Amino acid sequence: MRMTLFLPFAALALFIALRPAPVLAHGGLPVSEDILWQGNTLYVPTQYWGIFVGTDGGEWRWICDEAINQYKLRQMRQGGDGTFYATDLSGLTLSKDNGCTWVEVAAPESGDDITQFYIDTLVPDPKVATRAYATGIASGGKSVLWRSEDAGLTWKNIFSVDGASFRGFALAPDGFLYALSVQTGNQPSAKLYALKDAGGDGGTSLAFAPTVLGALPMGTTISEVTLIAVDGRMTGRAYLHFQGDPDQVLAAVDMVKGTMTEVLRTQSPIFAVNTDVAGDRLLISTGDGVYLATGSRPCGQGTCATCWRRGRLARAACASTPPSG
Repeated sequence: MRMTLFLPFAALALFIALRPAPVLAHGGLPVSEDILWQGNTLYVPTQYWGIFVGTDGGEWRWICDEAINQYKLRQMRQGGDGTFYATDLSGLTLSKDNGCTWVEVAAPESGDDITQFYIDTLVPDPKVATRAYATGIASGGKSVLWRSEDAGLTWKNIFSVDGASFRGFALAPDGFLYALSVQTGNQPSAKLYALKDAGGDGGTSLAFAPTVLGALPMGTTISEVTLIAVDGRMTGRAYLHFQGDPDQVLAAVDMVKGTMTEVLRTQSPIFAVNTDVAGDRLLISTGDGVYLATGSRPCGQGTCATCWRRGRLARAACASTPPSG
């Protein structure tokens, strides 16, 4: 009788132990940071979890974050030759075999050492497969713009500032490099640089005189500004994002004229800015939808309209001729 009663209880205990249950690896659901393609294979880097790899109609694989490095909030980018670049707590980690193995960038024998810098921006060159740029800051307060010509194996300091940090870096279609440096403290200041890159063993030179940010948009401060994009339609024009309270402001800087113009003011987050060169327009992604600015005039002059708001079909967003239905 005891054996008869024991067996059902043992089976129940085994079922409870083996039943499906929610998995909370690393504390929650993965948050995707980007979408990268290699042929027909999709790579989705995420915070805390690592990388999810899949194909259309196929199964998904998981590259756990511990296999990459110890930085759970890493940035990950892909070069034109297929190299994966991942930021670490300091320095970078690379993969040359589609994420199967990862190696740390080695310290150089002499000169500035990228392995001692916290990397905050990572931009592969879309025109040169093995070239990439990175910006970083060291514990002593020195900020450096780095360039690699060999797919991340070695890095050269091509521009630096002392006592300030870079708040954004962008590579323009014409090859110019744009960087915003910000110095906080008792006398906060910000400078926007446009640089010509000699490539190879060369360094950089100024394309224009640096633009010093003077009068700021109402309700904003220097400490809240970042470089968010450059304009593919015009050399010397860049866009700055000011996170004010309660307003968020997008401003255009014309480095040739040395002027700054407010483009958009909203109380929704501003996520990204893209240029439609053929249509001569600017697309501004916000928490309230996508704004469309035609020409070069600011939204306050009636040239900016919301071409897609939350709740409408995303496929119709900003199309020259929106689909019907």
